[in-house]
Parts: sequence; C-alpha cells; structure tokens
Amino acid sequence: MDIFKDLGTDEKKELEGVWTDLDLDSDARFLIAALGNPRYMDALQTLRREYREKLVAGGVDEMTARIEVECGAIADGVLLGWEGLERNGKTYEYSRANAVELLRQVPVIRRLIRSHAASLTPFRYDIEDDAGAQKNSVAPSAGN
Repeated sequence: MDIFKDLGTDEKKELEGVWTDLDLDSDARFLIAALGNPRYMDALQTLRREYREKLVAGGVDEMTARIEVECGAIADGVLLGWEGLERNGKTYEYSRANAVELLRQVPVIRRLIRSHAASLTPFRYDIEDDAGAQKNSVAPSAGN
C-alpha cells in the first residue's frame, strides 16, 4: 500500500469543501468541508468553552449543549453552503443561522453531513470517474 497515494487527500478540498448531493435523490447540493479542518476545530473549541460555562451556570442541559456545539461547529467549519433547498415552498438561502437551524431541526441531514465530512473519498486527490468528479467537485474560489 502506498499510504500517500492511497490515502492522501487534497487540503484545498478539505478546507474549501466539495459539492455533493448526499445521495438524497434530489436537486439539492451541499458544499461540505472535511471534518477536523482548522475552521471546524476552532469553532468546536470555542463552542465547547461557551457551553461548558452555560452548563456550570445551569443555563442549559447537557444534551442540548452537545447538540448546539455540534450544530454550531458544523455550520462554522463543515457545511459551507447549499443550493436547491426550499422551506415552505420558498428558496431556503444558505446562511450560518439557517445552517444551524437546519442541522438542529433535521437530524438526518446533520448525520449525513457529518458522515460525508468524515469520509476520505470526497477529498481524495483524484476521482477517476466523471460522475464522481461532478458529485465531488471543488468549490469555486472566491476570486473566480
């Protein structure tokens, strides 16, 4: 096994994200960065500290704190955008607040995003088949 060839990932894809449909069989697409990227880790640390203080003060229960930390950290560092989502028949625009709301209120989406972000496959250097290249395409740079 060539460890770097077989398991190497593209750091740009890990940080900037790749577009995927999460196999939801719809037109919706999600821009997902790798779990464990620096932006996610910073958010996780900050939110854990914030909610630890709330737990000590008795302002929140432990399960609520866990969910809020997870949703906030994923919204800050993993779920970077989406296209094609609607809510009550209207376009559901991406924003951090909407991402947190979606992750909190639709736990299956949170699990799918977390699972996708933890996978090696979307962030590999080369995706050989055309369908995979389109499903896991790198997000366009802000300057493009």
